[in-house]
Amino acid sequence: MNMDAYECLMTRRTIRRFDDRRVSDDEIKKLIAAAVQAPCGGNNQLWRFAVLRDESVDHLQKETGVDYYGARCVVAVFIEHIPSIYNRNRWTPVENPDYGTGFAGVQNLVLAAHAIGLGTCWCKPFPPLLAERIIGGMFELGEEHVLLANIAIGRYDKAPEGPARWP
Repeated sequence: MNMDAYECLMTRRTIRRFDDRRVSDDEIKKLIAAAVQAPCGGNNQLWRFAVLRDESVDHLQKETGVDYYGARCVVAVFIEHIPSIYNRNRWTPVENPDYGTGFAGVQNLVLAAHAIGLGTCWCKPFPPLLAERIIGGMFELGEEHVLLANIAIGRYDKAPEGPARWP
């Protein structure tokens, strides 16, 4: 699939029904390569990406109750919180500009997925501390890594119509 940036922005939709066709490792590498091209204040690149597949997705869904809509791949996006830089509570994203960097990476990832014909759903990681502990434990991430988003990724048959958007 080949589309220009504006078309990609205007046609991306959240997918809530994935089929069982596998997302390849090369496709996931492309998505993460796109994510790390996001703007990054100070070029500190404090994001981390954890790729969960198959049984790991099932385990996460069972433990947290979050629906990943049949996706067999979830990319968890973390940001490293460095208290010595901001000396603030880890749950105040407005006060920590690195959270914005992480969210810009999420946007790049979902747009890149759409550009190559994959669907995504930004699933809220609730309960956040439980999801963070489960995924962080799988990938040996320390407490300084804050979970920003879980992105379900997969293939689908038909994208839904887009909702009305407010300016």
